[in-house]
Amino acid sequence: MNAIITRRGLISAAALSVLPGARTALREVDLKLVLALDVSASVNEERWLIQRTGHAAAFADPRVQQAILGGSIGAIAATAVLWSSTTFQAQVIPWTVLWNQAAINAFSSSLGAMDRRFNAGTGLGAAIQFCGGLIQEAPFTSIRSVIDVAGDGYDSDPISRDGAFIPLTAVRDQVVAQGVTINALALLGATDGAAHPPFTNVAEVYEAELIGGPGHFLVVVENPDRFDLFLECLVKKLRMEIA
Repeated sequence: MNAIITRRGLISAAALSVLPGARTALREVDLKLVLALDVSASVNEERWLIQRTGHAAAFADPRVQQAILGGSIGAIAATAVLWSSTTFQAQVIPWTVLWNQAAINAFSSSLGAMDRRFNAGTGLGAAIQFCGGLIQEAPFTSIRSVIDVAGDGYDSDPISRDGAFIPLTAVRDQVVAQGVTINALALLGATDGAAHPPFTNVAEVYEAELIGGPGHFLVVVENPDRFDLFLECLVKKLRMEIA
């Protein structure tokens, strides 16, 4: 049951996936989690494959599975989004209830099977705005809602309205005001030193302009070309935000 959603408001019934054996009446979860993966042009094929395989491996990791099942309800709702420029966002895995090991493993398999949809600019503001909309429209209630951004660049393709660019900080504040926490996994290297003063790398940009909300945090992957380092950072991050 795959749903590709590229514009807010075009969510169909297929956007909710309840895996075989799931408790279909479940509407309350510990967490609503959006995984937002950067597939802009700065993400080369090797880094894309590390992101995809790393996310799949993280959800297969017993430490992450224990965090998911160890909450007060013992279930979270998760979805995955690929994003690039301002007009390119896709919900590639629909909202899925992760409430037992089989459901989590199936979600892990779906992450490992994702196809890359885009390869364009970097529209961070549009990405978190899109993800915030998915959270507001999700058919679940939860105490916490988190957007989990993985990326390697700054907002080089900002949202424009009436001929004026909207700063990433303004979009972030709008999403956070809806009760959403934005965390980030900063992938160093690809855009370090790019023209975005006063910042010198993507971690500084994410710290100052992207993350926000209750308990927000940033995890930095210093060498995202190494799968083992990427995976360990992602597992650490997921355990922190799920627990």
